[in-house]
Amino acid sequence: MIIGTGIGGHNDIVEFNVTTNFWCNSCKDLEQTIDPRAGENVRIDKIPMLSLDTLLGMFQQPINFLKADIEGSELEAFLLCDEIQLAKVKNMAIAAYHMVDGKQTVDTIQYVLDNQGYKTIKECEPYNGFPGYTLVYATQEEWKC
Repeated sequence: MIIGTGIGGHNDIVEFNVTTNFWCNSCKDLEQTIDPRAGENVRIDKIPMLSLDTLLGMFQQPINFLKADIEGSELEAFLLCDEIQLAKVKNMAIAAYHMVDGKQTVDTIQYVLDNQGYKTIKECEPYNGFPGYTLVYATQEEWKC
């Protein structure tokens, strides 16, 4: 199923900043973007956004895998998501390479998921100029490597 929407912490219409450096497109205001790699703003698209709660509530069955790369809305989406709804998801891969108040969002996301009973690991390989620890993988099962 394809759902044409962004995912965040609330249901709304949001502004999505499209920049000259597509690696730095974000739902955040460019004034809040400290990273000089963002380049110049090309345009701002208005897009519908669903909360992670709303999205997960659309499904009655367990969800085997959720991949989230939601351009700066990770904290809001996962911190505001109801634990019962989130528990529907068995496995996740979350891109969380943004900085908020001097902390990488991946650390906060990992902490939240650990406290909800997920087993988590972080990917710590730098990618295209981004620092390591940019992805968190979570599972409700034992890791099978």
